[in-house]
Amino acid sequence: MLLMGTAKVNITPNQPIPLGGFASRLGLGGFQGISHPLYARIFCLEHSDASGKSTSAVLVSADLLWWGNQMVDGLKQRIRELCHVETVILHGTHTHSGPQIWDGFSEYGGSIDLSYIAELETTVLQGVKAAMSDMEPVTVEVGRGVCDIAVNRRSAADDGVQIASNSNGPVDHELTVLRYKSALDKRTKAVLVHYTCHPVVTADNLISSEFTGVAMEELEQSIGNGAICAYLQGACGDINPHDGDMGGDEQVVMLGHRLANDVNKVLVEAMSPVGSVNLRAMRMRVALPLQGLPEREYLESLVDEPGVMGEWSRKLLSRQEGLPASMPLEMTGLALAEGFSVLAMNAEVVVAYGLHLKSASNKAVVPLAYSDGMIGYIPTARQLEEGGYEPIDSTYYFGLPAPFAPEAEGVLREVLDVVAREFCDAT
Repeated sequence: MLLMGTAKVNITPNQPIPLGGFASRLGLGGFQGISHPLYARIFCLEHSDASGKSTSAVLVSADLLWWGNQMVDGLKQRIRELCHVETVILHGTHTHSGPQIWDGFSEYGGSIDLSYIAELETTVLQGVKAAMSDMEPVTVEVGRGVCDIAVNRRSAADDGVQIASNSNGPVDHELTVLRYKSALDKRTKAVLVHYTCHPVVTADNLISSEFTGVAMEELEQSIGNGAICAYLQGACGDINPHDGDMGGDEQVVMLGHRLANDVNKVLVEAMSPVGSVNLRAMRMRVALPLQGLPEREYLESLVDEPGVMGEWSRKLLSRQEGLPASMPLEMTGLALAEGFSVLAMNAEVVVAYGLHLKSASNKAVVPLAYSDGMIGYIPTARQLEEGGYEPIDSTYYFGLPAPFAPEAEGVLREVLDVVAREFCDAT
C-alpha cells in the first residue's frame, strides 16, 4: 500500500529583494512586482510491503533557481526529524525569476537575503507538517507524451559557441507524467510532470514561477478538487525554450499554456496503471575531476579586474582550505513507481547525460537536476573542447577553480549506468 500526503505553500518573498538568474538585473535592487507567485509543492510518501515493513520519502519541488548548499543539509535533517523519513529530495524548478538563495554564486546572479532564507525554511517545514497530516492511500498511473517547447541552445558562431537556438543539437522532448489518485474516492490527488527545458523566458525584474509554474497552476485549476501538480526539471543545462526566450510575461503565459495542454493530452490519452510501488532509494557521491588549478600568481594578477574575473580571483584567493581538484556530485535515486525512478543531482547537467540515463534504464530512470544544492554545469568532453558558457565561462560565476576535466564525462556516464542497472534490477 502506498500512502501520500500533499501540501502547497507560498514561498514568494514578502518584501522586495534582489532576484537571481540574470546578470542584467545587477544594480536594479529589489524586485518591482509579482507576475506569478512562487510555491513549494510537497509530497510525503510511505509504502508498506506485505510483511509490514515501511519506507518513506519526502519530495519538495519549489519554484526556485536551486537550493543553496549552505542550507541543504540542515533543512533536510530537520525534515527527517520532523516526520521520521528516510529520504528527502529538495528540488528546484530552476526559474530565473526568483530570489537567489545560494551564497556561493557570483554577485552577478543576485545577492542572498538571510531573512528570506529563514522564512523559506520555516514555510517549507510548515508545508511538510501539513502534508504529513494529509496522508491517505493512493494508486499510481504513468504516462508519456511529447512537448516541443525545448531546443538545444549551443550554436556555433564565428567566435566560438554562443547561446542561440540550434535545431540540430541534442534535445529531449519527452514528457513523463505521474498521476496519483485517492484510493478512497478516485479523485486526482497529485500530478508530477517531468520535462527538460530552462525556464528563462523573462528577464524582467518581476517575481515569476516562469512557464513551468504557470503550467502547473493551470493544471491544478483544471483538475480541481485540491489536486497539486508539480514540475520536475530534467537535465536542461544546454536546453532553452524554442520560442519566447526573453519574451516577457506574455510569452511565459503562452508557453505555460502549451505545456499544460501537452500534459493534459497525456492525462487523457496515455496513462497506464502501475501495479506495485516500491519507494526504494539509493545515495551516491562521486568526485568529478577538474582541469589544472590556477597558479596563485595568475589569480593575484586578476584581483583588480572589473567584473566577474576579479570577483572570481578574489574569491579563490580567500579560500583558507585551498582549492579542490574535484567537485562532489551528490546523487539520490528514488523509485516513485514500478518502472519510474528519479535521480536527483546537485548540478546543472547538460541534456546528453539525461538522454544517456534514460537510454541505459529504458526510460525507467529520469534525471532530476537542480536538487539538494549546486556545484555548477557538468558539460561533456566535446563541449569542453568547443568552449562557450556552459563548459568554460560559467565556472567563474559558480566559483569553480577550473572547468571540469574531459575525464569527468566517463566518470559520470559510468555512474549513470550503475544507477540504471540498480533500479532496473529492482523492478
